[in-house]
Amino acid sequence: MEVFKPIVDCSLILCIVNQYGERVLMAVEDEKYKPQSFEKGRYSTTVAFEENLMPGNYSLGLSIAYFHTGSSIDFIESFYTFTVSKESKVKNMEYPWATIHGYIRPKTNWKINKL
Repeated sequence: MEVFKPIVDCSLILCIVNQYGERVLMAVEDEKYKPQSFEKGRYSTTVAFEENLMPGNYSLGLSIAYFHTGSSIDFIESFYTFTVSKESKVKNMEYPWATIHGYIRPKTNWKINKL
C-alpha cells in the first residue's frame, strides 16, 4: 500500500469475496476497533486467517475507510483471485460432497451427550 499524503482516523479492511461478488468474510486491521493513522510512504501487511474456506473461487479486496463514518478513502475490489479445491494433501480431509454447503467451515468443538 502506498500513502501519498497522511491519513488519520482510518481503518484497513480486507474482504474475501466469492465468485458471485458476495463478501463472505471481512477482517478489520485492528479488531479492538481503534482508529489508525498512516504517514506518507509505502506499507506492507500480512494477514493470517484461522477460518477454513469451503471449496470455491474467491478474491481478495482491500479498502481503507474513515474510522468514524465508514466512508471509503480507497478501495481495491479484487487484487488477488484464488481457488479452494475439494482435494487435500491429507486424503482424509478432502471435502466429501458434490454440493458445497456454505462458504466458511469454522473451527468448532462439539459435545453430544445422551439424555
